[in-house]
Formats: sequence, C-alpha cells, structure tokens
Amino acid sequence: MEERKAAYRPVYHPQEKVIQQSSWLTSGTFYACLLGAVIIIPWYAWMGDQGNIANSYLDMSGTWFAIFGLVATAGLPSALAQQVEKYNAMSEYKTSQRLFARSLQINLGLGLLTAGAMFLLAPFLASISGGGEDLAVILRYMSAALIVFPVMRGLQGYYQGSQDLFPIGLSQLVWQVLQGIYLLVSSFFILLVFQANFRTAVIQSVFATFIGVAGALIMLLLFWQKEQQHLESLATRSLDKVESSIQVILWEGFLGAMPYVLVGAGLFVYKLMDQLTFIPVMAANTNYSETQLLNLYALFRANPDRVAIIVVAAAGALLLRYLPSLMERVAKQQKREVVRFISIHLQRFSFVMLPVIFWLLLNARSLYTLLYGANALGTRVLIVALITSFVAGFALVMAFLLQSLQQAKPALYYWLGGFVLKGLLQLPLIELLEVYGPYLATILGLVLTSALSYRKIKKTTKSNYQLAFRRFLLILGLVLAGWLLTLGVQQLSYRWLNPDSRLHALLICLITGLFNSGLYVYVTLKIRLAEKLLGAKAKSWRKTLRIK
Repeated sequence: MEERKAAYRPVYHPQEKVIQQSSWLTSGTFYACLLGAVIIIPWYAWMGDQGNIANSYLDMSGTWFAIFGLVATAGLPSALAQQVEKYNAMSEYKTSQRLFARSLQINLGLGLLTAGAMFLLAPFLASISGGGEDLAVILRYMSAALIVFPVMRGLQGYYQGSQDLFPIGLSQLVWQVLQGIYLLVSSFFILLVFQANFRTAVIQSVFATFIGVAGALIMLLLFWQKEQQHLESLATRSLDKVESSIQVILWEGFLGAMPYVLVGAGLFVYKLMDQLTFIPVMAANTNYSETQLLNLYALFRANPDRVAIIVVAAAGALLLRYLPSLMERVAKQQKREVVRFISIHLQRFSFVMLPVIFWLLLNARSLYTLLYGANALGTRVLIVALITSFVAGFALVMAFLLQSLQQAKPALYYWLGGFVLKGLLQLPLIELLEVYGPYLATILGLVLTSALSYRKIKKTTKSNYQLAFRRFLLILGLVLAGWLLTLGVQQLSYRWLNPDSRLHALLICLITGLFNSGLYVYVTLKIRLAEKLLGAKAKSWRKTLRIK
C-alpha cells in the first residue's frame, strides 16, 4: 500500500495527508457531477422531440436507484469505515479484515434482495411516480446496478476507514466515465444508426449505471488485490485482544453511523417527495395529458437538476476538503480553534459559492440553451432551481459542521423538521404555483433546517460569528458589483450573439465567465481578502500576477 501511495503523491505531515487525500474524494465527486452535465448535451439532442420525456424517465429511475441504494447499503459502508479506522488504530488488523469480509457478504445479500424488490415493485413505483408502463420497464433494467452497487460502496467504506481516499475518488470518476461512454455509444447507435424507438435508448442509458458501477467495483478490487501482501504483513502484527463478535462490532458502527447516513440522504428524500407528488397533483388539478406532464416534469426537475447538482457538489467538496481539520480540533477540545475554523469556513463558503451562483443565475438562459435548447419556462425554472441548490448547499454545510461538533442527533432532527415543513406545504404550493411550488417548499424546509443548525452551532461553540457575517456582506457587495459589470458585458455580447443558439450560448458563457472570474480574482487579491481566507496559495497567486 505504501509503495502505491508513494507513487501517486508525496509524503505529508499526517494531518496534511488526510486533507490531501480528502481532496481526491471531493474532486472525484465534483468532476463526476460536472461530467454528467456535459454528457447530457449530445444525449438530449439525439432524443429530438422526445428529449424531455427521456430525461424525465432517466431522472425518475435515478431517484429510485438512489433510494434503493441507500436501503441496500444500510449504512454499512459508513459503519465499516468508522470501525476499520478504530481497530486499525488499536493494531487489531485481523479484526478490521474480518469486519471488511463480513460487511461485503451482508452488502452482497442486501444488493440481491433490493435488486429483486425493485424489479418486482417496478410497476408500482412507476405508477406512483406518474411514469406509466415505460418507466416500469426502465426501472427493471436499472435494478441490475443494485446487485453490485452495495459491494462497491463497501469497498469504498473500507478505503475510507483506511484513510486512503484516492481509490474512492478515482472510482467515482471511473463510474461516471464508463457510464457516460456506454450511454453515449448505445444511444448513438440506437437512435442515429438503427433509428430505433427512443425508449430503447433510455433503457440502455439506465443500464449504463450497471456498467459504470461494475467498472468502479473492478477498479477497487484491483487496488485491494495489490495490497494483499501488505495486508498479510499487518495481520502478523495484529494484537488479537478483541473479544467482541464481528456482528456486535458492526452493529455498534451501524448505530453510530446512522444519523450521518440519514442526513446525507436528506436531499434524495426531498427529491423523492417531489417525484411522488408533482405529476399526481398536477394530474388531479389540470387537464394535462400524460405526455404533457412528463414534459413538464422534465422542465421542473430533470433538466435543471443537471446544473443545480453541481452547486450542491461544489458546496460539499468545499466543506469536506477541510473537515478533518475541524474534527481534529473538536477531539482535542481546542474551543478557540474550533470557533475560528467554523468562522473561516463560513467565509470560504461565501467567497466561493456566491460568485458561482450569481454567474449561473446571470447565464441561466444561455446554460439552458446549451444543454437543452431555448425554452423560456425552462430558463425561469432553472433560476429557481439554482437558488434552491444554493440554499441546499448551505444547509448541507451547516449539517456537516454540526455533526463535526459531535451533534449528529440534533442535525438529524433539524433535517426531519425541515422535511416535515416541506411535506405540509408541498401539495398546496403545487396547486398554487405548479412547477415553482415544490422548490418554494424545499427552500422553506431547508431554511428552517439551516436556521436551527446555525442556532445550535452558536450555542455549542458560544460564538456569534460576527466576523463571518461582516465578511459575508463584504463578499456579497463585491459579487453584486462584479455581477452588474458582467451584466453589461453580457448585454453587449447580445448585439452579436444570440443566446438561443447553442454555439452562441457557449460563447456567451465563456465571455462572461472569464470576465466575471478575472475581475473577482483581481479585486479579492488586491484587497488581500483572498489571502485571509485561502492563505499562502492566494499570496503566491498575487505575486505571480504582480498585484500589489
């Protein structure tokens, strides 16, 4: 293992090493989401007039896969990660290896059970989602991925517990790359070469999930196989003083990990509620046909999610990059350092996410055209979806910070409170606002969760984070000023470029992106704000760019 690690990256101080390895995981997850948004451009175009319906099927099946995947893993990967890390630290290496073997057996069994359940329940799941018989067939093909998904996640949990996150991040990328290649190649031949029905292409597109997950699993197994000699060496040094059974140890880890797993699944549950309520409520209150409702669902949920998920992934990546440092300070009871760290991170969140979300909002029309073609309603819904994703990203950050302060149960209760509020508002808001209703219900639920989490963080750390609030106002002012200037550049570009053309939309995004990011980087380096938040890296940027 050490030889492989040395080949990929230099040696760091132990804490720096944990943070550096975390970047592999967060980068892998973020770029996987970005790749998913890029792949959808040709795929959607090949679907022609059926693009919205095809994307609705893809999105609905993906939601059910995520939910059944949570059941299939049952929190075991997180529990395994905690217990492997614990027993490795105690030099109980044989115990860690037995935990790994038993958890894989359980995950394989759960995978077979959940895959069978999803296959058999497909007609019911399709019916309550509003997708009809076509979705039922698609769900049955999607269920194949559940057979291997829990085992793949179990291996990821083992590497997480071993504090070797490089294979996890790489496996996320392998998953998306293989899935994307199979999706594009199969769709190209089905639609453009054989000119078959678009439903056949969607079926192969969801089966691409199995291809991606299987590829990620094989890659992780190859990493594990290469480590066998090292694992055998560790086993010879194992103390073998643990008296508890493997089942008891796994159960303890499961109970400890469950609050974290449930909070991490919160956004999927929000999305499932939207999927189960939107089409049924709209069908009961309008005269739209099934085809019209599926098209509307794509405009409401499936299409904007491709962009919005990137914002949430970026927020999670930004947090997880620094989370090990916070957890270390909490464990050492360094109260002042904990307060300072949370304050700095809240400032970093504002520093990175505010300019990103404002640029996305400014270019919502061009982005939607680039991905799906010009559509006024789709653009408006994308704007609301982006605002919702920013709120979701902040709620996720607050929950992770609260969990890092050893307040996992309150974090879970606050997410449940927000979910209950959304549930109470969901149906009346859909009837009143149609496609905008679920987003408003989500925003209000997540605002409640964020407010409760922030209040608990202040109470736990006994700090008001006034500096973070003042810096937020400063950053917001800079972003708004830059946004207005970028708006001028965008309007000027409209004299020569048409935002309803895909090629022109891409050029508009590039022009405004380069101008906005260049201006923001220059100003924040000039006033030394970037240095205060990013440290030596920003200082080196300022010297390289010769900014005094």
